[in-house]
Amino acid sequence: MAEWRLIIANSQIITGCQYRQNDIDDVQPGLPDEVHAFAQSVLREVQWRPFSLFVLDIARTKSPDGNSSLGVMEINPFNCAGLLKCDIGKVIDAGVEQAKSNW
Repeated sequence: MAEWRLIIANSQIITGCQYRQNDIDDVQPGLPDEVHAFAQSVLREVQWRPFSLFVLDIARTKSPDGNSSLGVMEINPFNCAGLLKCDIGKVIDAGVEQAKSNW
């Protein structure tokens, strides 16, 4: 039903955007509060991280009985992900901080 991309740095949500709605590409900046809260709960509950800077895709799906729920769609490396309408300034700032801390 809908999909969102979130940029995660040091276990914090940096920025995010919607990229699909009702099986159609529909790129919109920002995240609904519900998606942000769900992603935060995932980050709290799951300690594993692929990298200190990565992409987390969240999807809202609808079950055959008509109920909808949020779930993790996929986790990807940051360096091969499209940023779509994520806040580029926040992404750059997070990347600079990552580079400084690893230099």
